[in-house]
Amino acid sequence: MSIFFRAILIFTLFKTSFSFACTVFVASDGKTVLVGNNEDNTPSLKSFLWFNPAQPSKYGYVTWGNIKRFPEGGMNEKGLFWDAAAMPNKIPIVVDNNKENFKGYFVEKALSECATVDELLLLISKYNLMWQEKAQVLVADATGDYAIIHSNYVIRKSEIQKNYFSLANFCINDPNTKTHQCHRQGFAENILGKNPNISVDLFKNILEKTAQTEISNATLYSQVCDLKNGVFHLFQKYDFNTPKVLNLKEELEKGERTVEIKDYFPKSIADEVKPFFNKNEYTKAEEHYNTLLKSEPANYNFSFRYLDDLGFWYISEKKYEEAIEVFKLNLKQFPKSDIALASLACGYVTIQDFSTAKKYFKEAQAINPKNY
Repeated sequence: MSIFFRAILIFTLFKTSFSFACTVFVASDGKTVLVGNNEDNTPSLKSFLWFNPAQPSKYGYVTWGNIKRFPEGGMNEKGLFWDAAAMPNKIPIVVDNNKENFKGYFVEKALSECATVDELLLLISKYNLMWQEKAQVLVADATGDYAIIHSNYVIRKSEIQKNYFSLANFCINDPNTKTHQCHRQGFAENILGKNPNISVDLFKNILEKTAQTEISNATLYSQVCDLKNGVFHLFQKYDFNTPKVLNLKEELEKGERTVEIKDYFPKSIADEVKPFFNKNEYTKAEEHYNTLLKSEPANYNFSFRYLDDLGFWYISEKKYEEAIEVFKLNLKQFPKSDIALASLACGYVTIQDFSTAKKYFKEAQAINPKNY
């Protein structure tokens, strides 16, 4: 099959299905306990942090994700961490009739009531986790203890017998689990196994190497959480050069609130030019882009990924002309980017201009033959 028709096939799959992934890993060396996680999903989704100060008999905590009712994970003031990873297939829940059915997300109850993995597992033992048939959760605490939780099973650090562990999107309780492992999990395990002294830089390197950059599934945000010190290093859109370091205690003292993750970072140039594209004012969009690039380069993030994501958002909205014009602007700014070329090619596929699409696909392949 030619690269052109393979690309069309991939693009068709992108429009009809999505696969969401993530990578989460923990390690401790006696002095430090760190957890790293990449949260991956549809690139156009908004991401948030929800801060919840301590209440009587309740710990303060932060959760993160795209929808407040369904947070991906979180961390509390005692250093207890929780993050979920989806699995390819559902595992039917074995219901214990002697337990209460817990139908919601358990993360907020866990973080508000528990300080350690032991306390959390004792709490969970009282419930059937009805939502968790297609997800496993990695939990860890400030002592370096950790566990992997599914509705039907719990696997402890004492069973794994390692001071580190990496979880991705496969069932670790499956006897054939090796067939489902991915390069992300294997890479993280390999690096952690070779480096007994852990650091934020080490974890950042793992996050960068395991970040997703697909058009339908990309790393929205990443974190390195220091569980002993209650600090987490926040990154956005697989940009690991400009972290935002947050002290959880200080953030909780500011009160209950919701913060969109992008507000911690320089503004996306895509947000600035989008109003012009919405009105089909493409020349003005380019002029505004260039003006900000010259006058306020430090105040905006000009990464090609932001316009790339905007272009595919327009495609998802069936606004194909706007998408093509966004991709054209991006290519002007990054003429040697194989991804920018391939994205513009995809734009032409949407309007069935296959000859122009093929031209740009070939140019992308010439720059990077490995860009499948």
